[in-house]
Amino acid sequence: MLRAACRPRLNAPASLLLSPGATLQPRHAQSRSFTGGQLLTGVQTGFEAGLQTAQHVIVSFHAASGLSWAITIPLVALGVNLLFRLPFTAHSDLLAHRRSKAVPVLQAWQARLLREAVREKVPSDKIKDVVTKRTERETRRLYAALGLQSWKLWTVLMGVPGWMMSLGAIRRLCTGAGAADQAGAVATGSAALGPAAGDYAASVSALADAASHTAQSTFAAEGMLWFTDLTAADPYYILPFCFAALTAVNAWPQNKSTRETLFPRLNRLLTRSPAGESQPETSPEPKSVAVSAVGGWRGNMTKFLVFGSPMLGILTASFPAAMHLYTITSASSTLVAKHILSRFFVTNGGVEVCKHREIPVIRPKIPRKPMPEGSGVKPLAS
Repeated sequence: MLRAACRPRLNAPASLLLSPGATLQPRHAQSRSFTGGQLLTGVQTGFEAGLQTAQHVIVSFHAASGLSWAITIPLVALGVNLLFRLPFTAHSDLLAHRRSKAVPVLQAWQARLLREAVREKVPSDKIKDVVTKRTERETRRLYAALGLQSWKLWTVLMGVPGWMMSLGAIRRLCTGAGAADQAGAVATGSAALGPAAGDYAASVSALADAASHTAQSTFAAEGMLWFTDLTAADPYYILPFCFAALTAVNAWPQNKSTRETLFPRLNRLLTRSPAGESQPETSPEPKSVAVSAVGGWRGNMTKFLVFGSPMLGILTASFPAAMHLYTITSASSTLVAKHILSRFFVTNGGVEVCKHREIPVIRPKIPRKPMPEGSGVKPLAS
């Protein structure tokens, strides 16, 4: 008994327990394969369903309000900005406002890091890069401790999909093209997602398709001013370049230090110094903290929107007038919202660097002597 109990248990393979002639069938683990194609199909189906839903909502709002399309489209743009873009813009401005409060501290740290680099005898040709890298590292550490990381500024892009879906819906209402292709794409993607999604997408596609034919006929007759046909492009190219100008104005920084950092020459041309006042040449200094606050993708995007706005007007010159009416209203409302938010979330540029113009004495006022009568010279106004 003890010998049998101590004997190790043998695990015989399954093939020894089978009868002669029997074969084993391989067993595969049940798993769901998920490929990039299915992900792309799901995104495409969701975007198509969003476009069809936005199209149906716009047509329903136009039918319920009884207004012309020249008034309905700006109201739709205002609603989209209030629902999708304003909350994320306010959150981004709040983060920028809180980050600006830490700029004076970072400027003091930058001066300390510069003194440390001089004490460490860093070569003069490398001291600028060394101080810049150390300042950026300390900036990231401080922003992370305060919960003001740079990735949180990307939340402003979360309102773009809703804006794009509404713009795409207006484009489809203008052209009326691709209804059959859209229905086929929705049906194909819905079959991959399931029967419930297929029924919903098919019903939404049928409603939007029926409404688009009715709306397209009214688009050509419910314009305003010189663009009476909203399905045609502006013959005078006023609308596309008006949209380009509003885009540049929206992208132009309101903060003085940000303008001096991103657009030094353009800002110098727009804000000329008084006659006789020369701009002193300063020695090259390490990268300022203000650059790190507006640099990166945000600074590059701002430069692209300001300098590339004329090209934007050229590229969109052939778009229907309804799309320009939507984008112009959206850009105008964004400009107004930006101006209002700047009153609540003031962004400070930090302590201004000394320009070597100050003198250690107070200049006395020059006494104004009365001019003799008959000289023809008028005294200076006080």
